[in-house]
Amino acid sequence: MEGTTAGAVAVLDDDLRFLRMVERMLQGHGLRMQPVTTPDPDDAVRVVEQSDASAALIDIYMYGEAAGFSVIDRLRANPATAGIPIIVTSAARREIARNREFLRAARCAVLQKPFGMDDLLCCVDRAIAGEDIASAIVDITSERQPRLPSAGNEYAGA
Repeated sequence: MEGTTAGAVAVLDDDLRFLRMVERMLQGHGLRMQPVTTPDPDDAVRVVEQSDASAALIDIYMYGEAAGFSVIDRLRANPATAGIPIIVTSAARREIARNREFLRAARCAVLQKPFGMDDLLCCVDRAIAGEDIASAIVDITSERQPRLPSAGNEYAGA
């Protein structure tokens, strides 16, 4: 779905380099990005709700805490954001493995860092198209994440 016209993609991460990289990549793909950098989960949900987000990318570890799980829980509990596709973009492999049932129940796709930018764009496109990204993209129980075809552009940040 190259050049998709949709609402913003909310990106919840405390890594400014990651945010800038994702913003350039999404803009090149015809998508707007709404950065969400607040450490307060309730504020994060308000920003996502007000952004008209078509999808949300959420890091698990932000500001030294595993705050991503709390944000996911609040997004799913809020009627205005409950249906937004969530893609976890994190290097927190142990936390993801420990919370895999929570992530499944919350219908989250998981792209563990490092991931290819093509993988991310494919996942975002599928999310915006309404596909079931949680089951179609990744098996979060496996030690090694299945890879989508990639051009080799990878982000290995935290």
